[in-house]
Amino acid sequence: MKDGLYTGILVGARLGVFGANNSEAVKLDFKVISDDDGALSDPVDAAVFLWTTGKAWPYTEEKLEKLGFNGDPENPVFHDVCYELGVTLACKNDTYNGKPQTKWDIHFGKSAPASADAVAGFKAKWAATHPTALKSRPQAPVEEEIPL
Repeated sequence: MKDGLYTGILVGARLGVFGANNSEAVKLDFKVISDDDGALSDPVDAAVFLWTTGKAWPYTEEKLEKLGFNGDPENPVFHDVCYELGVTLACKNDTYNGKPQTKWDIHFGKSAPASADAVAGFKAKWAATHPTALKSRPQAPVEEEIPL
């Protein structure tokens, strides 16, 4: 697979000991179904290892939280979207000890909270065209039957 972003459907997860150093990790198994160009004709298996030791733990914890992990390594469950729509995965090809290797990771992108000035500017723009603020979620429109 070429370097890039893909969509993968979560098909399995387990806590185990992996790698040359026999380190503890959560292994997430995915079926990669699409890339930037659309659906793949032949889905590909991919494994993401979220290491639970040392300095890796905060990154692993954050990723598991975002995926909606239930906290039970013996019966792991994640958000439905992981199983139904998929998760964005990053593929990176590299060389490790002189051997080519493909590594997969969860990709959430980078973001930061908006500054107070940005929030105030947004509110002003919105208020200019929407004079009344909604206090709750709007109701979905009711579909009308159209006579044939």
